[in-house]
Amino acid sequence: MIGVAPSPGDPHSEDSRLARLSDLAVDASWRAAHPGAIIGLLALGAIEPGDQRPFAARRAALAEELRQRLAGKSRADLLAELPALRAYADYYRRFKKTYHVLLQLESVAFKGRPIAGPGPLVETAFMAELHNLLLTATHDLDMLAAPLRLAAADGTERYAALGGQVAEAKAGDMLMADAAGTVCTVIHGQAARGSVSTATSRALFVVYAPPAIAPSLVSAHLAEIETLVRLFAPGTEREGQDVIGAG
Repeated sequence: MIGVAPSPGDPHSEDSRLARLSDLAVDASWRAAHPGAIIGLLALGAIEPGDQRPFAARRAALAEELRQRLAGKSRADLLAELPALRAYADYYRRFKKTYHVLLQLESVAFKGRPIAGPGPLVETAFMAELHNLLLTATHDLDMLAAPLRLAAADGTERYAALGGQVAEAKAGDMLMADAAGTVCTVIHGQAARGSVSTATSRALFVVYAPPAIAPSLVSAHLAEIETLVRLFAPGTEREGQDVIGAG
């Protein structure tokens, strides 16, 4: 399971950083609010980007693959034919939202837009999302403070999101927090604090899967992420991996 180093008083001290894989605090509120849900975690270290060409080739190939495979499809077709997409659409509908990966898939497959992001780690998660349709967050392990906690939001949580706006958690939404506060919710996405950058050498990928997503799909998704990272950083080391169910 995802692990943390013992945390002293200061959640930003070096000693409080997430250091190893051992234990993630899973709050009873998450299990109660999301029976059948799954959380997948993959921690990678020693990430030193090198030759980007193999990664760029895979990125371009994936975009072309999606365009060919989904040519002529409508949104209704996608939801009818792709069970994983439908599972997320149902989750987001509870909060009166549209699953953003569906919108991104339409953008790449139907509108011909490229797969792009601010750096290869973000692009890795984006590529895996488009291929497998599983929602994935990416954090800098060295910027998170132990302990790490998974819970259902109570609706009072506030945090600075990636776009700079203040996100207000939706009551009942899946939430990940560290000692300093919320780092991600499914509906509003990641916090700016703890996000990856070009300087990130240790990354934590977190997959949030609603009911109807099989654990095997989450495991395969995490394996694909690791494979993609090794395309641009061959010396990457796996620090840990786990798939946790709310059942």
